[in-house]
Amino acid sequence: MRWWFRHLPRYTGITDGVLNNWWHYIVDYNGAVALAEQLIAGIDCNEPFSLEPAQFSLAQNYPNPFNAITKIRFELTAPGHTSLIVFDILGREVARLVDGWQPVGKQELHFDATHLASGVYFYRLTTESFSSTRKLLLLR
Repeated sequence: MRWWFRHLPRYTGITDGVLNNWWHYIVDYNGAVALAEQLIAGIDCNEPFSLEPAQFSLAQNYPNPFNAITKIRFELTAPGHTSLIVFDILGREVARLVDGWQPVGKQELHFDATHLASGVYFYRLTTESFSSTRKLLLLR
């Protein structure tokens, strides 16, 4: 391809950098590959890749504060019995969102709080080896 590229008309002047550069990367395959190799030099392709989470986590709900429905995300690194419970400010259970066996991976669920009054609530994720609590704010 390089022999063909040399015979193309070359633009000079102000547009030299713009027009010649984009044409060079489209036509000159070897040059484009060399540029790509420089950009990804720090990535090790032989390293095993896993879609499983590296650690347990309970994310902050979104949106927060919320009006009626909010999303709660969490990640599990081991399968097992999991519970996700919502409590009011006095510690009373107001909703049990998850209670049972859950697989490894990222989970997302929607919490519908249309039956609850405005206020501060807490949600707690509990597994056999992990427990985390976050606060959510319901505004009407």
